[in-house]
Amino acid sequence: MRKLALSLIALIIMIATVTATAQEQPDIYVPDIKFPDLHWGDQQATIVATNNTGLLKYMAVVAEATFTGSYLDPVRETKSFFVLYPEETHECVAPVNIPGNYGNASIKIRLYDVADTNDIILPTQMFYEQPFMIKYHIPEAIAEYFEEKITMPPRVNVHPLFDNEFSRVLPYLIDAGKTVPEIADMAKCDTSFVNSILAEFQHYGYISHGSAGLAMTFPAITLAEAEECRAISDKLSSDLATQLTSNLPAYHKTLDSLVLAGEISPDSNLFLDGGTALYRLYPTLGTFSLWYDLGHQFIGRGDAINIYESTEPCNAHIPKYMYAVQGGDLFNGSQFYYQLIGTKSYSFFFGDSIPDITCPDDFIDIGRRGLFAKWNYTIESKPEDFMIDTVLVDVVLKSLDAGTDSLLANAYFDIQAVGQKFGRTSVNKGYRYWFWNLVATRTLEKLAKSGVVTRGESGQYRYRELLF
Repeated sequence: MRKLALSLIALIIMIATVTATAQEQPDIYVPDIKFPDLHWGDQQATIVATNNTGLLKYMAVVAEATFTGSYLDPVRETKSFFVLYPEETHECVAPVNIPGNYGNASIKIRLYDVADTNDIILPTQMFYEQPFMIKYHIPEAIAEYFEEKITMPPRVNVHPLFDNEFSRVLPYLIDAGKTVPEIADMAKCDTSFVNSILAEFQHYGYISHGSAGLAMTFPAITLAEAEECRAISDKLSSDLATQLTSNLPAYHKTLDSLVLAGEISPDSNLFLDGGTALYRLYPTLGTFSLWYDLGHQFIGRGDAINIYESTEPCNAHIPKYMYAVQGGDLFNGSQFYYQLIGTKSYSFFFGDSIPDITCPDDFIDIGRRGLFAKWNYTIESKPEDFMIDTVLVDVVLKSLDAGTDSLLANAYFDIQAVGQKFGRTSVNKGYRYWFWNLVATRTLEKLAKSGVVTRGESGQYRYRELLF
């Protein structure tokens, strides 16, 4: 009996041990993830996952690459889903994208046990995470290009095509006559990666192939050139601020005459009236004087400007108005202007700073399909909304912008001379857009500093005009 009792105890202990082991075994077991290639571009991580259950499992893989420690800190996130069959081991190959940037990179691969491939991924569903850390040093061969920040147009600067340092340096390397193998050697990256970026450039009209080789279709402005143009912009902004200030009595007189004629309501708070927005001088000067009128004259040279033509602020591909410039904030304006011509309405968007906006997660895919991604302002950048009648705007602008034609013409010939000095055959719309944003920003700042105008809470404004 004693021997039987001991045997039963041993059996119970063995069963309990097996049961405990089974309970401790995870539903999905993953050993260390293999991620051998940490070069820029589209890479792959190999994940060996074992489904220890008798149920069909779905696994989501989120790979995030984040850069810090440089003047640009791009982030890339890729998601992929895998089906894991019961009690089987699967080799899953997940995409990982590493942007062309320098500095410290943190690459984290997170695994989630989800209900199905359409399931919203929740933090509580994560069962495994593996980090990879790497530092990308700036090669000596291109170090000189990083002595000054390179800035792109508003909204273009945050798009994944240009939110990284390599894509911003690349136009200057092309202008210097470098070939793809030379660029890859200088940047210490693969030629395939260089070609992938150039293919994107070509797709959006930023580069051309000629008998002389690759050529940028937009100006890559050096610091020396930007310094000369900035001096011209300082003078023009001062002259414009003086002229606009002297025209304000005539502007107010015109406004009063429209009120007396019944064209504009005397109630400045009447939202639906298309003329009451003109009582607010700061956004009127910024949106309609500096951009809708003077900006169109200077940039378009007689043609209307449509900066985000065939695109929108999420995708922001603007080959006609594209530029790159060295020097950072000192050599760049901070204003945002967007005239949207819809089938049933006109809309004008203006900000004295570039607004923060929200875009759908798949906005790049939406743009590639030739569609427009729906975007909106964040709460912090929420604009003031107005109705506007551009017929009334045109009337008051004649008095507000009087005497500025010669100022614009002289500045145009001045920057044209600078462009010729630096080997340009012309200063195109992109060049003029960059210069004008600098002028408009400085002009409005000077008017505000002198007390002529008062800034609103967010500095963001949206106007709508119905076409029917």
